[in-house]
Amino acid sequence: MGDAEPKAIVATGPVPGVSSTACVSVEALREAADLPGSSMDTGALDAHSPLAIIYTSGTTGAAKGAVLSHGRFVANTSNLLQAWRITRTDRLLLPLPLFHVHGLGNGVCCWLASGCRTRLLERFDHTTAQDEFLAFRPTLLFAVPTIYIRLLDWPTDVTREIGRGTRLFVSGSAALPAHVHQAFQAAFGHAILERYGMTETLMIASNPYEGERRAGTVGFPLPGVDLRIVDAEGKNVSAGETGEVWVKGANVFAGYWRGKTRRMRRSHMAGSRQGTSACARPTATSACAAARRT
Repeated sequence: MGDAEPKAIVATGPVPGVSSTACVSVEALREAADLPGSSMDTGALDAHSPLAIIYTSGTTGAAKGAVLSHGRFVANTSNLLQAWRITRTDRLLLPLPLFHVHGLGNGVCCWLASGCRTRLLERFDHTTAQDEFLAFRPTLLFAVPTIYIRLLDWPTDVTREIGRGTRLFVSGSAALPAHVHQAFQAAFGHAILERYGMTETLMIASNPYEGERRAGTVGFPLPGVDLRIVDAEGKNVSAGETGEVWVKGANVFAGYWRGKTRRMRRSHMAGSRQGTSACARPTATSACAAARRT
């Protein structure tokens, strides 16, 4: 909070340690939105205008604020709607926090852009999750590997019932163990779709919606995303070798908050060169990513 220095904070109650910052209650904001003439003037906004500062997890160093523009979010959302066939008829169950791009950039943005019905859970509670699934009847689930591991504890009749109504299970933010992928397919009748992204780039690769979803891999680059796996000299690695991920596309951020981008090396692709490694697969540009994910 101190790094971002926000002009205002929207919260459900007092925020400790930020007394000098104007706090707006959620209820007050809701009431103001209902007033006549309360629409916002967006004439000065364009694709390059900053929309959000999302802080990295800090697993490769100190957490940094990635400045993401309207255009970056639109590019990511358009890719996912197309790649995962998301429409207004879907029902998305979202048990993810909104301070990461998984919940915000993927979940909320796909919900708003598609017009689908969404149930946002404050947190994933294993004791009530069965009831949430059976009552809401989602067609989509965006979750992390730990959630999928917990779902494997459910009785067979429940997993089969949920599997019959849900068309797509998406996993990200951490590597999904291959044995979990296999066990989930046996229990729910679905192969989990694993994708790959970073705070700075949003989503860059995904297993296919149609076709083989290979356990232990993150699939192929999304449309409009150029992805390379290179060695220390910037040369493409051979199949089976591990290298650094270089990515370029309309989804890639412009820089870190407060000029921290200057501390990062720039790639010749004028894109994003991040501290993330991957192993090249023999099949075209399919990859198995490691290290930091989001």
